[in-house]
Amino acid sequence: MNFVERLYPETAAGGFARSHPRMELFVRIRSLLPPGAAVLDFGAGRGKFAEIDPPSLRVHTDLKPYVDRFAAFDVDEAVLENIETDDRHYAPIGAPLPFADNSFDLVYSTWVAEHIADAGFYSSEIARILKPGGWFCSLTPNKNGPIALAARMVPNHLHSAVLRHVVPSRQERDTFPTCYKLNTISDVGRHFPGWKNASYYFNGPAAYHGNKIALARLWQAVDWVLPKSMAKVLAIFVQKPLAGAPGAGAPLSD
Repeated sequence: MNFVERLYPETAAGGFARSHPRMELFVRIRSLLPPGAAVLDFGAGRGKFAEIDPPSLRVHTDLKPYVDRFAAFDVDEAVLENIETDDRHYAPIGAPLPFADNSFDLVYSTWVAEHIADAGFYSSEIARILKPGGWFCSLTPNKNGPIALAARMVPNHLHSAVLRHVVPSRQERDTFPTCYKLNTISDVGRHFPGWKNASYYFNGPAAYHGNKIALARLWQAVDWVLPKSMAKVLAIFVQKPLAGAPGAGAPLSD
């Protein structure tokens, strides 16, 4: 029995643990997709999850078979080599997203929101490019969870060194400065006022344990003891109001 199966025996059935964050995200995303959907992966980078998701999980996280358009955007030029799509787009930090108004039915991101310094600007841009009734969906650390609290105690320039010990598989090029401006349910409501807010906190499997069973068990105990408001992960699900609905034109603020 491998390390992960010792912690989560159900991994043997399908290759992923209960409440796997990306499974949580994509099961809901697929339930929200209208026929002929246009979808944007916001903060897509080089498409690393296509490389690291096991095939049994990739069956659920690959959206291309279910949409008419699958686009990728990032503020890092690595997106121009994204392996998931040829519909790739780059713009530097602070520049408008290179899409027309009302371009997408759904915009999603995975472990990106915690790196957005100007949450007011990017939430307004996401609102602009989403169609009325469209959804923004995201996985990000809960600002008040133990991992984000620990990360905020470590200067950004030391994050790569620390992560080499607790997540040996993490490549340095996949480590970025953290800001935590859009990382609580109340932050989400403030940046998307008037939107339906179906966001929630959850823990998912133990992480940041350096493949040490004792440390992983300790994380499991911490998850069990802490209140839900301090769970590790924030799942963001917000729906843009339909045109003419109350709050549809409400200004967004940082």
